[in-house]
Amino acid sequence: MDIAQQRIITASLASLKRSVLPQQDMMTYLQNERAKLLFPKNMPLSEILESLIASHLLQKIKCRSPGRPNIVRYALPAANPYEIGLSLRRDSFLSHGTAVVLHSLADRRGRLIFINYEQTPKPAGDELTQDSIDTAFSRPQRRSNSLYTDGKNRFLILNGKFTGKLGVVSVRSPSGQLIQATNLERTLIDIAVRPGYAGGAKQVLEAYKRARNRIDLEVLLHILKELNYKYPYHQALGFYFQRAGFSDTVCNAFKRFGLEFNFYLEHGINNRLYDSQWRIFYPKTFPR
Repeated sequence: MDIAQQRIITASLASLKRSVLPQQDMMTYLQNERAKLLFPKNMPLSEILESLIASHLLQKIKCRSPGRPNIVRYALPAANPYEIGLSLRRDSFLSHGTAVVLHSLADRRGRLIFINYEQTPKPAGDELTQDSIDTAFSRPQRRSNSLYTDGKNRFLILNGKFTGKLGVVSVRSPSGQLIQATNLERTLIDIAVRPGYAGGAKQVLEAYKRARNRIDLEVLLHILKELNYKYPYHQALGFYFQRAGFSDTVCNAFKRFGLEFNFYLEHGINNRLYDSQWRIFYPKTFPR
C-alpha cells in the first residue's frame, strides 16, 4: 500500500459518521468502498482489513467480559474510550460517574466508563409502602455485572430505566468529539438515584456543590416528573441541594412532591442519622 492510497483510505475513513464500527458494519463499508479505496476486486475483505490494521489506519479492539463472548470493534486511531464504550450497545449513552466527569462535576478521570442501555418499558410495580422501602434499602445497591475491558479501559453497561433517552444530549468529550450523554440536570438526578455509580453519597454531594449556579431548575423538575420514579428520590435530591448550599427556593421545589415516607440516601446504611426535614436517613460519616 503506497502513500497515495493511504491518504485516500484515511480521508474515506474520516468521512464516516462513526469512528468505531462493529465487524459487520466495517465489512459492509469495505465491500461498498473497495474500488474507491483502490483495492483489487478479487482481494478478500479479511485481507483488506488486515492490511488496514498493519498500516495503522485502523485498530482492532477486543472487549472481554467473564462468561460472555468477546465483542470486536474496529476503530480509527483517534477514537477515544467513550466512543469505544458507546459502540458496545446501539442507542446507548454515557451516564452517572462518566457524565459527572464530562460536566466537570468531579476531577476523577477513572477508567470505568458507564454506558447506559435502556430497558424496554415495564409496567408499574406494587403500591409503595414504608415496609417495602425499608426492605429494599436495607440491602446493598444492586449493581450491573456487565463489565467489559479492552485492556486499557473498563466499560460497565447499565440496564437503565426506559426513558426514551430523556435528557440525553450531545456533549463534547475532552478530545473534542461529540458524544451522547445525560445533560447536567439528568446527571444530578441519576447520581442521587444510584450514588454507587458515582463514588458514593459524599462524591454526589461534591458534584451538587460544583453544579451551583449552573442548573436549570425547571428542566431538572421536568425530567424528574417524567421519570416518575416509584421511590421518593425527590427527598434525596432536596437533601443534597440543601446540603450543597442551594437557595430555599430550589430546595422547597422538592418538598412540593410530598414527604409521605421515610427514605434513604443510600442502600445498606449501617451507622446512620436522620434528617427530620427531609425524612431521610443518611450515613453518619456524611459531611455536615
